[in-house]
Amino acid sequence: MEISTELNQIIVAAYREAESRSHEYLTPEHVLYAALFFDRGRQIILSCGGNVESLARDLEEYFRTRVPVAESSKPVQSAGFQSIMENAILHTASSEKESVEIDDILASILEEKESFAAHYLGKQGIDRLALLSYISHGVTVYP
Repeated sequence: MEISTELNQIIVAAYREAESRSHEYLTPEHVLYAALFFDRGRQIILSCGGNVESLARDLEEYFRTRVPVAESSKPVQSAGFQSIMENAILHTASSEKESVEIDDILASILEEKESFAAHYLGKQGIDRLALLSYISHGVTVYP
């Protein structure tokens, strides 16, 4: 199983975002934030009724107030980041797909009930059912 090119680019962007902010950890919130700057990530959020700009502002506030800063080290993967990646890989394998996509990561984020990323998606009115309906069947909340 492989990671799609776009997902790889999103993860690299997420890492660079964490690094540029001197964050101690690479988190699901970094991945969600980075996804907002890629076509597929934006498309999913918008199609599920979310507001990309509002979501980005919420995540930026989260970064400023909740993520530990470590000036002298590189970000390391948080347990939450590892969990969403593992769940996305398992979901992809069970779906018999060949590669993990940002779609799978977003679905995995929504499984993490204690995640701020899931909280901020919920604040946008995005739940797992809406997300999976869009990913699986192209059903959008808003055209």
